[in-house]
Amino acid sequence: MADAHITAQIVLTILSDLSNSLKTREEVEEWADQIIILDELGKVSFEGAYNDNVWDAIKFLSGVALRESENGPYLYGDEDIEETRKLLSNT
Repeated sequence: MADAHITAQIVLTILSDLSNSLKTREEVEEWADQIIILDELGKVSFEGAYNDNVWDAIKFLSGVALRESENGPYLYGDEDIEETRKLLSNT
């Protein structure tokens, strides 16, 4: 696995791609899961100082494809995605 350099802009782009249906929830969740694994291996760097909002957005995205029940609605709706994007935009 290669190292990852994460910026707020990268995560904002992922959120935007998700909102605009350019990426599926499953694709985004897989990306976030890979970032978490790389972080556990010490292979993630963040632009500038570590940012809680960036990390919180990555953790949110790691569960974005979860459903309330099999074939039920997603645990996190479009409003949650937009709220995460807004919080990260203010970083």
